[in-house]
Amino acid sequence: MLTYRKAAMVMATETAPGEALRIRQLVIKDFKRLHAVDITRTGHGVMVFTGANRSGKTSIFDGVRFALAGGGATPEAPVRNGAEKAHVELMLSDDLKDRYRVVAEVVKGKRSLVVTDLGLGPDGSPKRNAQTSLLDDMIGALMFDPLAFTNETNAEKRLAMLVAAAGISEAWDAKNAELEGAKITRRDAKTEAKRTATFAKSTPDPRPGEDLVEVGTAILVGELKVANGQLNERSSSEQHAGALRNEIAELDRRLLDLTRERDTKVVALNTINDSLCNTSIPDTAPIEEQIRTAGETNALYAKQQAHKAAFDAKVDAEDAAGVAESRVGDIRGAMRKLLTESPLATAVDGLGIDDDAVPTINGIHFDGCSGAEKVLLSAQIGMLANPRLRWMGIDEAGGLDAESLAVLDKLACDKRYDIWVACTGFDGSGDVQVVNVVDGRATSGTTE
Repeated sequence: MLTYRKAAMVMATETAPGEALRIRQLVIKDFKRLHAVDITRTGHGVMVFTGANRSGKTSIFDGVRFALAGGGATPEAPVRNGAEKAHVELMLSDDLKDRYRVVAEVVKGKRSLVVTDLGLGPDGSPKRNAQTSLLDDMIGALMFDPLAFTNETNAEKRLAMLVAAAGISEAWDAKNAELEGAKITRRDAKTEAKRTATFAKSTPDPRPGEDLVEVGTAILVGELKVANGQLNERSSSEQHAGALRNEIAELDRRLLDLTRERDTKVVALNTINDSLCNTSIPDTAPIEEQIRTAGETNALYAKQQAHKAAFDAKVDAEDAAGVAESRVGDIRGAMRKLLTESPLATAVDGLGIDDDAVPTINGIHFDGCSGAEKVLLSAQIGMLANPRLRWMGIDEAGGLDAESLAVLDKLACDKRYDIWVACTGFDGSGDVQVVNVVDGRATSGTTE
């Protein structure tokens, strides 16, 4: 069961003695469906408005908002059909006495508002139109519907209601925008990591454990050209030597006649022989083998480089995805901290938020709590959203069971709070006040 020890502390620190106001009296004439409403309250707790559909129950709640929540709360057709003027009058009181009279009217489409400070001025008369701005502080409490919060099944909408009640909407929206950007970055990083992983898998290393080197075939072709040139020169020299040998043989046969010529040829032959002896015979086989295998080697080299590049891209993408995931987690943590450190969370025992930004009660998912626990938490949020006005309206509350009504009544009595509940049918169970609304009329007299 939730406790309330922090709630009283927050209300005490934010509201000076005598400044927490309640609606002691409500008078409505010719507003929307209503003919005449006159309700006076002196006690605290739950008050149930019951009646048939279209009897005017919702119009009573709209009347309170019309008087307190500014021009934006004026309905499209505020004046009852057949009437000339819509009139809503509220008496706001603290625990000691009446403090303010608020009168809101619509005549011929024009809205007027008069706030009278019932404290006496220097001349002994009420201070008319004093502290009109005090109504601005009450809008937050009026806009929070605890039953709507309890029954909301959309986690995102429920969270938005909680953030608004905590008064951190601007900071929350900024963090949420940052979160959306981080999610996009994370999504793109994960997509790139998946793509690069698939590409790396499709480009295996053809020679694992071995670093291949690309072969420069142009250099080998040049070396082969030089070697072939040397072979051609040698072949030419050998042919020349053969010719000389043949001539020498012929000259030997003519030795007597050609001695001089023979000696010359011998000298030439010796010179050529010396040149051949001093020149090595190049081996072209290794070069030709390298040229033959260069294509295969270079293909393997290209595959290995593609594999390394794909693997490096995969690692970089996975690192980027990890950084993006961490960033999303950091932002979500900051958002949880923003809510859990707000006055709202510190005032309601057990209120938290999980990793998916879903409210929890004592670590239990909100949807997993009992109906009474949900209603209790929602009502506390509504109270703490603004302690200046000790009034809360719950319209269309047919889904509240007897246990939930009892919980609300106890909470309201403990906090000296008023909770008005409207429902189509009510069995009268429980110790709560009941006002019957019939054909736009409701008169309670004084309810304790």
